[in-house]
Formats: sequence, structure tokens, C-alpha cells
Amino acid sequence: MESIRTALAMGADKGVHICDPVLDSADAFVTASALAASIKGLSYDIIFCGQRAIDDDSGQVGAMLAELLGIPQLTLVTKLDFAGSSVK
Repeated sequence: MESIRTALAMGADKGVHICDPVLDSADAFVTASALAASIKGLSYDIIFCGQRAIDDDSGQVGAMLAELLGIPQLTLVTKLDFAGSSVK
């Protein structure tokens, strides 16, 4: 929740928090599937995912989420600049 509040304070239009005890022991694919199901019906310009998982350090959820949504993805970003509707 703190990350969502920070993102909203920095200008994000919306944040989504999924809270389900079933996901407590979920692997990366189950987590990505839950996220994809939640995001599919929403309008979005960009989706940010963490670089690493705190449990197994696999870093797979973002890539799997992009695949499930059929959208392009980047695996590591250190700086992001917006210019109108373009991102560099």
C-alpha cells in the first residue's frame, strides 16, 4: 500500500491493490495471472512492476504479466522520461 500511495503522490492516476490470502504462497505465474485478470478490464498507459521478488528473487512476474496481457515489456529501467505521449 505504501508503494501505491507514493506512486499516487508522484502523479499516478490510479493504483490497484490485490489482497487475497491465496496469493500468499503463489508462484510467479499465479501472481502474474491474478494481476492480468485484474488489469485486463482497466485502461492503462504504462504498468510498473518491481525488479525482484522479495521471496525468491526471480523477477519473473513483470515479464509474465506482459505476455499474458499481450503487451511489450522492458525488464530493467533505470530512468524514464516522458515527452507528450512518448517515453524515453
